[in-house]
Amino acid sequence: MASDRDLVLYLCVSEGTMIVADVVFRDPDMEKLAAKCLHHTPANHAVYTHTFDGRSYAFLIGERFVVFGIFDAGLEKGKRLWLLEKVRDGFEGVLIRKESAFVEKLGCMSLQVDMAEVFRRAVDAQFGSISSVSGLARLVCDQRTKNSAPAKSQKGCNDGLKKKKKKRVGGAAGEANGESWEVEHLADETSKEMSVLMNKHDGRQRAAARRSWRMRAWIVLLADLIVCLVLFGVWLYICRGFKCLDG
Repeated sequence: MASDRDLVLYLCVSEGTMIVADVVFRDPDMEKLAAKCLHHTPANHAVYTHTFDGRSYAFLIGERFVVFGIFDAGLEKGKRLWLLEKVRDGFEGVLIRKESAFVEKLGCMSLQVDMAEVFRRAVDAQFGSISSVSGLARLVCDQRTKNSAPAKSQKGCNDGLKKKKKKRVGGAAGEANGESWEVEHLADETSKEMSVLMNKHDGRQRAAARRSWRMRAWIVLLADLIVCLVLFGVWLYICRGFKCLDG
């Protein structure tokens, strides 16, 4: 039986759709799926979760940054959100220690090294300490030391990942292509599912707004009618019926 620790598949912090740090557990192709999900980060939410095809996707959405995680659906919702909150708190601590000029212009994976320990501590705090999960934090774009070169652009980072994956595939190209297609297909399906949910949510919001507007309009009309009836009653009382018209 898998432990709760094994139900955590992926964690990251992003600025918009640009991932500034992430950690992958077991499946390196989670990054593709995460990129699709971040592209559909829901608006007007501080917290959002969605479960599809045995996986749960959770967002903590701030003004500038998003903390995102992919989990096995078997992990309790409270544990998912608590873990993301720990990552967010650690990330805020990292930003405080950085110079403001650096924070204002973050690049792709520019905080990967700094966040490796944050991810490890968050997972250990939730599920208990093990020797280390620092090896799970992939240092993308050759950012393997704190003295590494400045982060590349998002496109450059993605290009670097693609080249590394091509080298790893080697002679097993057919099998790798099949796995890549499956991951891409799952990512597309998840992306479509989230997009549909967002559209439904927006549609419900618009319908609720229309109902609210109609209700307010009816209230105003009824209030006007009541005022008119009261004034008409006062006029009848003063004129003792329609005697004012006879005069």
